[in-house]
Amino acid sequence: MVGNKVESNRNAPHDVYQISVRLDNGDYRTVNQDSAYDLRPGSRVRMVDGRVYRY
Repeated sequence: MVGNKVESNRNAPHDVYQISVRLDNGDYRTVNQDSAYDLRPGSRVRMVDGRVYRY
């Protein structure tokens, strides 16, 4: 019973956010991550290990 529940949670669709970031050199990057907690359009951010965090 527990195994079935774990497996169904693992296969359930999860929200994924595509976050577009303009770098200081003018290039753009798109990062996919599972949350966008306190990010808003225009927020200054930093990228660490492929994740975007508010600066």
